[in-house]
Formats: sequence, structure tokens, C-alpha cells
Amino acid sequence: MQILYENGLLVYVKDTKESERLEKHRYHNILFIELWFVIALSVGCAAVSAPKVHSTPAPVIQQGTKIEDLDLSDVHYTDSEMLIEKWQQNKLAQNIVLVCNKAEIPVSLQDLGAEIDKAKILSDIKNNPGQTIKVTVHLDSVIANQVLGDKLASFEQPGKDATYKIENNKFLITDYVPSKTPHIDKIINQIDGQPLDQIPKRIDVTLMNDPPSPSAEAVKALAFDGIIGEFSTRFYATQKNRTINLDMAAKAFDRIKIYPGDIFSFNNTVGERTLKKGYKNAKIIKEGRYVKDIGGGVCQVSSTLYNAVILANLQIIERVPHQVPVAYVPPGQDATVYYPNVDFKFKNNTGSLIYIRTSVQSGLLTVQLYGKKTDNTVQIKRQIEKVIKGRAGAKGYIVKTWKIVKDCQGNETESVLSRDIYAPVNKASSD
Repeated sequence: MQILYENGLLVYVKDTKESERLEKHRYHNILFIELWFVIALSVGCAAVSAPKVHSTPAPVIQQGTKIEDLDLSDVHYTDSEMLIEKWQQNKLAQNIVLVCNKAEIPVSLQDLGAEIDKAKILSDIKNNPGQTIKVTVHLDSVIANQVLGDKLASFEQPGKDATYKIENNKFLITDYVPSKTPHIDKIINQIDGQPLDQIPKRIDVTLMNDPPSPSAEAVKALAFDGIIGEFSTRFYATQKNRTINLDMAAKAFDRIKIYPGDIFSFNNTVGERTLKKGYKNAKIIKEGRYVKDIGGGVCQVSSTLYNAVILANLQIIERVPHQVPVAYVPPGQDATVYYPNVDFKFKNNTGSLIYIRTSVQSGLLTVQLYGKKTDNTVQIKRQIEKVIKGRAGAKGYIVKTWKIVKDCQGNETESVLSRDIYAPVNKASSD
């Protein structure tokens, strides 16, 4: 029996063979431990003695490189983007003061939708080292217009259209008052696309006069400057009913305005002649003889107007002569009316307003047409082609009537107004 130690333990071995086996096992363990120690020592030494690998330092921006007033000298490129972002935010948060009518309205570039192209700035830093780089501001036009419109809305001044009134037979114009609006485009142009360091800290707001509306010129075109046609006829003021009828009809279109292109209708303007309206029974011409009827005398009013219209050189649309001659105008210059079928109509063929005035006093009826004067003059020319004799000395006529227009150079233009046939008055049947 042999006594041995294995792994620090006391081992009893019965025989020699067992002793040899244990001895070999112990030897192998010792070799393993030694080999492990050598490897560990080698690795440790290698780690201690291995040379260090140094990384390449981050590049820095060249001295003298600036973004406006932001100095980026020796700043790492990796840090520059953050600095630029912070600088940009501070710049866009600064206020511009808008000055309007001495009032001050602050607004920031950021409020106006301002942007700075950061990608371009970073590119310019690399491409232009050592230089001061200018920054351009761009506005969002939709945002800028909306914000400026809201902030300056209280400074808008509404305008007034041109108007006119007729006073003492004169055409008086109240001129237009232009509306005033803040000139927003002018403000935007001082910011958008401009270098940041050149954007003003204070901007005066211009109140812009809006152009006049077309109505202003239209009102001026309507203006008349005097009488262009006037005619008077006489009547017997002692014939009270007839005078009442004549006065009522004349007043019905006194101060009437006829606009360019409009057609005046005597019947539509004066209306139906009825007892209810105040018209009286007086002599009228009916079927070639004088009889009493409601509204007698009204034809003298239409005939007086007809002659004023001729002298004003206005366009006759509808005119009917009497069946027999009348006493208040020469043959060929009358215009009968009978509601509603027989009417007198004319058109305002001028570019200005036609304004009618009528006067009935002391046995004289006068119609005046106001309009824009010209250098032309108008005359009425008549020719009796034939006299038609009737009973008891009554006469009828065939009459041709012209209008002669003479210009400022003396040139004359004639146009036929009518060729009328009047039967002799049947005096035996008149009242």
C-alpha cells in the first residue's frame, strides 16, 4: 500500500499499478495548469504592450468664416448645424416695427412665414471658407398677406362713389373719395428675397389710393351744361278746365331725367288722363271735329315737347299728327296723344343725361331740355305742298317738314321729319 497526494488530498493506494495511474494523472494536471498560465500571461502581456490606434480628429471650420454676425471660426462642422439652427430661430423671432399713421405695429419675421435656406448655408460654408456668408430671407406669400392684412385692417379707409344732384337746373357732381388700403405688397418686397442684414427694422406703411370705380367716369359723362332744346306755346288762361289739364300734364314730366339710350314715352310718363286724377273736360279733336272730353289740352303739351325735342336734335321714335290743323303750333310741328294707343316717344341718343323742365304760367307753356351742349344749331323748315279748302273758309294742308342741323363750320345737314296731311276743320260741328 502506498500513500499519495492528489490535488492536495491524501490518497491511499492499495497496489503499485494504481499508484502509477494516479501519478500519470497528476502529471497531466500539472502540465495543463502550467500551459494555461503561460497562455494567460502571453495574452495579458500582449494587451499591455500593444500600440494604441489614434482616431482622426473631427474637421473644424476655417478661421474667419461667418454667417452674417455668427462667427464659426474653429467650430467643428458637426456642431455648426446646431449653432446655425439656434441663430436662425433668434433672427426670425426678432420684430420688425410697421409704422402707419404714427401707430407702431410689431411683427416678427417668423409670423410672416419667413424661412432661411439652411442647406444652402451649410453648402456655402464648405465652398467659401474664411468668408462672411450673406443669408437671404424668403416669405410665404400666403401667410405674409394674411398676417399683414389682419394687423393693418384697422387702417383701411372705405371710399365713396361719385354721385350727382341737380340743383337750380345745374348738374352738380360730388366727386368720388378713393378707398385707402395698406400697400402690403410694398412691405413684402422690402423683406422677401432680401439679405437678412438689409431688412429694415422699421417699415413705413403706405396707404394706397384705390383707383376710382367706373361709376366716377360714368357720372361725369352724364353731366349736362345747359339748355339744348326749348320751345314755348301760348294758351288762353281763361279756359280754366283746359289750363288745369295742360298744367297737370306738364308737371307730370317736369324734372324727369332721361339717361343715355333710354326712350321717353309721353303716355307712360303722364299716365291715363282721368277725372279721378283731377283732369277736366275740355275740347279735343276727335274724328276731324272739336268735342269735349277728359284731358282736353294735353295735346298742346305733347306738341310743345315735340318741338323742343326737334331743336335738341334728339331721335324721334313715334309721333302722330292731328287730323286737322291746331292753333298753337304750325302745321307739321304738332304731336297728338290719346291714351293708351296714340303716343309720342323719343330717345336720348346723346351720351349725357337729358333733364326736362316745364313751366305753365300767364298763358305760356314752356318746355326746356337740358343736356350737353354742342356747337351744332338746329332749325325747323316747313313747306306747304298743298292747301285743302273746306267749308266756310276752313283750310287743310299737305305739309313737309325738315330738320336742318348746322355745325360750327357752317355745314348743313337736312333730314325729313314728316309729310303730314291735315283736313279742314269742320267748324260747324265745333263748340
